[in-house]
Amino acid sequence: MSAISEVIKKAKKDTGFALQLTAMVDMFTIMIVFLLKSYDTSTLEVKNVDNLVLPASISAEAPEEALLMLVSQKGIFVGDKKVADIVDGKVDLAFISKDDEDYIKPLFDELNAEAKKIEEISKRNPAVKFEGQIFMQADKALSYAILKKVLYTATMAGYGDLRLATLDGKK
Repeated sequence: MSAISEVIKKAKKDTGFALQLTAMVDMFTIMIVFLLKSYDTSTLEVKNVDNLVLPASISAEAPEEALLMLVSQKGIFVGDKKVADIVDGKVDLAFISKDDEDYIKPLFDELNAEAKKIEEISKRNPAVKFEGQIFMQADKALSYAILKKVLYTATMAGYGDLRLATLDGKK
């Protein structure tokens, strides 16, 4: 019986469980790489506004961080603040300068205030610089006359670098 008891003892020693972590580590590594590759670090927010239809484009460039300006059928917004009304497809005359028919005074004032904020920040943090960039969402049904006024006023406020939000036209 001693031979049988030795076989039983040996069988008990051989049944030890060893966890194989190599496959699990490989799986988690692949998942982390996938998630990091698909992660977008941009804080640029494209707003979804009622009745705003963006034009189509085949450009594949990702938008850069910039001041958001929205031009819809109802008005002109800088960030979340409405600065001018659009009535019947035209900028309300109350917002247009009497000396220059392409100059929208409240839009200039708001853009100028935003530029001054960035310049104040740049005094404290040299890494931040005013580059005059605007990320604009504009309804594709707007007339060129409105866009001309908006772009002219933005340029007067120091915002000459424009990025236009569009839909993917490849579909």
